[in-house]
Amino acid sequence: MRQATALGINYGQVANNLPPPAQVVQLLSSLRIGKVRIYDVNPQVLTAFAGTGIELVVTVPDDLVPGMASSASQALQWVSASLRPYFPATRVTGIAVGNEVFTGDDEQLKASLVPAMRNLHAALAQLGMDAYVRVSTANSLAVLATSYPPSQGVFTQAAAPYMAQLLRFLAETSSPFWVNAYPYFAYKDDPTKCVLH
Repeated sequence: MRQATALGINYGQVANNLPPPAQVVQLLSSLRIGKVRIYDVNPQVLTAFAGTGIELVVTVPDDLVPGMASSASQALQWVSASLRPYFPATRVTGIAVGNEVFTGDDEQLKASLVPAMRNLHAALAQLGMDAYVRVSTANSLAVLATSYPPSQGVFTQAAAPYMAQLLRFLAETSSPFWVNAYPYFAYKDDPTKCVLH
């Protein structure tokens, strides 16, 4: 059995009365949070994390994915403008391309996802960053038709054709398969069946 070596959180910024990024970084450091996902490439946030050693996963929003799929230069421009100025002081270790794309109903977005990931990976390689930054996408557990027992897991019929492409890319680039698990919602829906340790 593998154990987690770091605790990670999502750092969203769609709210009011949020503390400034520098204060957030102080709080996360005091709690020994080692990994953080942000939903954009906010320059203030990227600057605040410089020199902290905290690993960041940044996100390419869904609306940028089709353009990056069709244009390698657009992917290169995004990496050059959004990540390169902060690297390596800010420890960006991952790019989440889109969010839960395979459980949505935008077929163009689904078809664009892996080509965009390939272009982003090529851009990272061109800039000498591919050994440090992995490219993947966050999936919903709804991509699974069967999840228990894990050895019998299978993707839904709708997701399966895209998953083959995605898994091939992840294997070729030694990138992780990410899942948004939402354990709180499972607990909230049925607290008697969920045991929190």
